Amino acid sequence: MADRHIVVIDAGSSRARCFVLDQDADVVSSRSAEWRHAQVDDASPYAREFDSDWLWRTMCGLLSEALGDAKVPPRSIAAVTATSQRQGVVFLDGGGREVYSGPNLDLRAVFEGGAIDEEMRDRVYATTGHTPSLFFAPAKMRWFQEHRAESFGRVASVVTLADWLVAGRVTRSVARETALPEGTPVAIAGPDTQCGLLGMGAVSVGQVGVVAGWSAPALMVTDRPVLPAAMRTWAGCHVLNDLWTLESTSGDAGNAYRWLADTLWGGAKDAYHEMDAEAGRAPAGSEGAMAFLGPSPMDMGRVGMRQGGLLFPVPLTFSDLGRGHLARSALEALAFSTRANLERLEQVAGVKARGIAVGGGMVQTATWVSVLADVVGREIAVSPSPDVSALGAYVCAATALGEFESLKQGAMEMAERLNIVEPEAGARLEYQDHYERWRELLAGMEDLAL
Repeated sequence: MADRHIVVIDAGSSRARCFVLDQDADVVSSRSAEWRHAQVDDASPYAREFDSDWLWRTMCGLLSEALGDAKVPPRSIAAVTATSQRQGVVFLDGGGREVYSGPNLDLRAVFEGGAIDEEMRDRVYATTGHTPSLFFAPAKMRWFQEHRAESFGRVASVVTLADWLVAGRVTRSVARETALPEGTPVAIAGPDTQCGLLGMGAVSVGQVGVVAGWSAPALMVTDRPVLPAAMRTWAGCHVLNDLWTLESTSGDAGNAYRWLADTLWGGAKDAYHEMDAEAGRAPAGSEGAMAFLGPSPMDMGRVGMRQGGLLFPVPLTFSDLGRGHLARSALEALAFSTRANLERLEQVAGVKARGIAVGGGMVQTATWVSVLADVVGREIAVSPSPDVSALGAYVCAATALGEFESLKQGAMEMAERLNIVEPEAGARLEYQDHYERWRELLAGMEDLAL
């Protein structure tokens, strides 16, 4: 139908989002809300947990508001689908009631995960392609077994946040709460990062997709699981059945940049726009300022807290550094870590990337996109929309409706939207020196004790 719409829920790391997209995959309306985590009295200070009732009410409210903003007839809603953060899980009892719902930031199971890795790290990595175990459901299950035995005994199933939000169909009661038409088909999508690959058209072996949002994972598409002996990278499933991914992530990306915005531009009406403008006026290399705020080359064998901060030439009497230099240094650090992770992917896979696509919230910062192309020294294909995970989920739903012959065909149509950004020859050469200096200082900071 010409006025067909698809509703996408994206339960990402930083916030919950709801989108209404039209038949051209353009966003008609969207609503979002920051996550709110419940207090966990009997766990570590790093424990995070959702209040399931709050989470459901919030998602229903976002759905209703987005549909109201879209001003589309209910009959035009052809399907609803959801994607979510990869390590966010919900434990359900035999009656489908929530025992626990938690985000990927829930780190209550540090010791339990460590014990699992001590017992069977090689087996865990060979089976799942992922370590350390502290991030994942088995470690959280062991935490419940050891600290909440009664709750553990009631757990009958484990589902992702996305599956919990949309599993089943739109019933009459759900229709009343969300304004979705009763009986609306529910399509299954993949996790947010893998959906991001679909949304950028990264569906061919050798392609690399970078989803630069709260974090900045770089994933290379492979035709088999790649499991290096050092276990420094992750291997996982692509959304397409016959493809896999090799992953190296930069950790805190948008989250670190948000912290800098709050710290240096707090109270500004449009802090990110001002940051982008001031960073764009600072020269390449930020006149010696360097940021170590979180983004770094992935090494999943050495996960933990470390020293970081902002370094710049002193005494300040002889420099003219401003907050624009610090903002640019943070953007350069994310570009440096992205390049380092790209190089690691190519080294582990033994092949050069056959194209680099970039999406996520950081593509809204024009200075970062330009710096990334210069730092990597290759052309990059940039999504005009930051919401590549939602676009990938849209492709899943549209394929389920029969509008695409396959997920690959839908992804290729998304790839046609990407804009090519070329590196500037002079900046490319200059950034080689800055990159090497940043990596040298980062290596030296690893020996600093907390």
